[in-house]
Amino acid sequence: MVDRGASALSLPDDWPAHPDPILALNRMGSFDWDLDTGLMQMDAQAHEVFDVRPDEYDGQPATLSMRVPPGESRRLDTMVSHALKDGSENYGAYFRIRRRDGALRWTHTQGYIRRDENGRPRRIIGIVRDATDELDESAARREQAAQNEVRRQQTSVVQLTTAALAHAVTVQDVIDVLQDTHGLTHLGAASLVMGLVEAGRIRMVATGPVDSYVPG
Repeated sequence: MVDRGASALSLPDDWPAHPDPILALNRMGSFDWDLDTGLMQMDAQAHEVFDVRPDEYDGQPATLSMRVPPGESRRLDTMVSHALKDGSENYGAYFRIRRRDGALRWTHTQGYIRRDENGRPRRIIGIVRDATDELDESAARREQAAQNEVRRQQTSVVQLTTAALAHAVTVQDVIDVLQDTHGLTHLGAASLVMGLVEAGRIRMVATGPVDSYVPG
């Protein structure tokens, strides 16, 4: 019979790890907000996220206004107040902070509301983290999607115009297709001017659609 205890690897003395270093490794800070006293305790990583030194923070959330722009602060206050009043157990939001060098940085917070037996909110325990890379990546995806859509529309214009001109044989056939409102739509244009070069001069042969105004 195999002695499983003897063959098992020995666990390190500090296992399992305390949550603080785990949060720090993931660039997350934690806070504990006592709603009765109004004091909010933050750990060292939370100080780093907000870019405040321990001697700059006195435990009052209002002190963080040095880092949270007024518009962002009002939005956060409104969201938290709503969560406290509607019985929510948690809330989450992205917001910007202004670092001491003046640069704006995206941050994310998640708060968990602790209530007493009567449902009254007494405490909020949560995390804050730097979300700059996350939102920059999201913005890059949106930009790439927009570029893909532009290319798709350009390809569509070429395909539709090619189909519209498939049966054009003479110059007049081409003019008739492109002068038509639907032809202009295929090209993504609102109006059209067509001219022929003769003896070094341009002779206008068509404008469209009918009654459209084309600036000289």
